[in-house]
Amino acid sequence: MAILGVRSHFEITGTIAFLYKRLVSFYKGNIDYDTLDRDLHVLSLGARVKEHVDMPDPIGVMDLIDAIDDYFRKLSGIKEKMFRTSYDHLSEFCHPNCFGLFMASEIDLESRIVHYHKPGNIQAENYWSVHLFLMSAESILNIYDKILDLIKKNEELPHLFF
Repeated sequence: MAILGVRSHFEITGTIAFLYKRLVSFYKGNIDYDTLDRDLHVLSLGARVKEHVDMPDPIGVMDLIDAIDDYFRKLSGIKEKMFRTSYDHLSEFCHPNCFGLFMASEIDLESRIVHYHKPGNIQAENYWSVHLFLMSAESILNIYDKILDLIKKNEELPHLFF
């Protein structure tokens, strides 16, 4: 469940990174307001399961993940797609295949007995997922702050009083 949660966090971070990418493109004059509005509509209401005929198709999850890598490439100059690579790895562990089974169990090769870990326990060799969660959590906060700065710079915002 922890690995699935981290993968889900990557997707949310990707959504914020995609929004940032589109806002930057809008403020640079590369896309018009209608395109930005349509993208915001799809980010907010896009779905594969259609409850209403006017629901748009969602933006592909890999486009969201790639938006995080685009953000970091522009910051660091590193061309490696570390978020996509990590997302692919997380996805392997979230599916009922060999990686997902290996994480949840240990196999005694001599006796050929499979010992399943207690639910809720993360084995030491799987702490990499905690590192990926922290990487995503730091990223989403950083990108959110960039979005807010960009909007404050380009828009007149109302004063909120609490």
